[in-house]
Amino acid sequence: MMPFDTQKHAQRLEQAGFTRRQAEVVTRATQEIVAQNLVTREELRTFERRLMLRLGALWAATSLLLAAFIILSAR
Repeated sequence: MMPFDTQKHAQRLEQAGFTRRQAEVVTRATQEIVAQNLVTREELRTFERRLMLRLGALWAATSLLLAAFIILSAR
């Protein structure tokens, strides 16, 4: 992932007609929003582990239900 280039962002805003001060304020706010919504690799790994555990439990439960259905329908 590319880092958020604050200088480039501010320059683009200035080129679009923002004053330097406006560009700095908007860039700072944008950087805060971006930073708040990013996750770390470790957070992603933790999420992946939790998801895999839940999917495993779901698969096991589904397998048990299927086995019970097969046994009951054979009677």
